[in-house]
Formats: sequence, structure tokens, C-alpha cells
Amino acid sequence: MQSEATSSKQWHVANWGLLGWLETAVKGIGILLGFVAFVDSLGADKFIIGDNPHLAAVILLGLLTLGMAAPLGLRYIQKEVISMAYAVFNFLGHAALLIGLLRQPDQETYVILFGAAYIIGEVIKQRFLTTTGYTEAGQSTKAMLNFSRGVIAVYALLIMLVLI
Repeated sequence: MQSEATSSKQWHVANWGLLGWLETAVKGIGILLGFVAFVDSLGADKFIIGDNPHLAAVILLGLLTLGMAAPLGLRYIQKEVISMAYAVFNFLGHAALLIGLLRQPDQETYVILFGAAYIIGEVIKQRFLTTTGYTEAGQSTKAMLNFSRGVIAVYALLIMLVLI
């Protein structure tokens, strides 16, 4: 496993191992659900913002979507092919779910399953981090685990906001 500090500046494919691929696959299910929610909302003729019964969830999902733009730059700098492709689809999946929820607010099931996929993916990521010692951007494993715990809390909050 190469860390950011040791990876070359050429485009490459890292060896992510079983846990890395499992995390990607589980979160990939969430991404697919975001696209399905978007497609399901195509029949809606307008965006529902102010009267959206899930406005708090929409705002949080909007912030998450904006946050997913940052990894695009980091992954480009790292020049790791799989991470870059994942970052693009991750951003698009969040945006698709956001647009779907804005068009058709009754898509709670997609949001719940999306959030659950990301929570499960983060739990897998935590195991990956503790077993491999992988770090990036100068962070320690402990810092990356704490960030991952915060990510879990945010997706759990997203689920709660569509349930209330």
C-alpha cells in the first residue's frame, strides 16, 4: 500500500486489498441508489425547496454534496486511478440524490439506504485503516479514524432527518 508521500506523481492503480474494495463496493451501492432516486424523480416538474418536508435533510445533503467536491482535487493530486474514478461517482451520486430529493421529497427509502451504505462503508474503512496503517495528507491513523466517526455521525443524522 502506498501512502500519498510515497506514491509517484504518475497515474497509477494502488493495491487496496479486500477491505478497500469492500468499502468501495458498499458505498457504490449508495451511489447507485442516488442515481435511482434521481431517475425516479424525473417525472416531477419542479423543485420543492421551501415547502420540502425534508428541508433539513436537503440542506445537510447539499452540504455533503459540496463536501464531496474536495476529494476530487485531492485524488487528482494523488493520481490514483481508482480513487479518482470513485471520487467522481461519489460526488455525482450525492448530487443525484440531492436533486432527486428536491424534486420528489417522498424518497425517504433511498435516503435511508444511501446513508446506511455510507455508514457501513465507513465501518469497513475503519477496519481497513486499523489493519493496514494507511494514512494520507499527513494525517495519523487516529485522526483518520476520528474523521471517519464524524462521517458516520453525519450520515446517521441524515437518516434521522428524513425519518422525522
